[in-house]
Amino acid sequence: MLRELTEAIQRLPPYQRDVLLHVSMDPSSYEAASAALGIPVGTVRSRLFRARNSLQRLLDDVAPERGRRSRPAIN
Repeated sequence: MLRELTEAIQRLPPYQRDVLLHVSMDPSSYEAASAALGIPVGTVRSRLFRARNSLQRLLDDVAPERGRRSRPAIN
């Protein structure tokens, strides 16, 4: 499962992957991610939302191939 997650994250566009990884590693604030990545807070929120949705779809596509049910939503 960890391998599937890693592969799915690697398939995200770089701008979504960067935000997702930054917020996942340091969830203290979107403002910190904004400052570190040099983008507005609204852009951080938007990219994170899209990254999570994309990641969920990628993982759902893998689940039937492995004979498993879909995973719960990523929040």
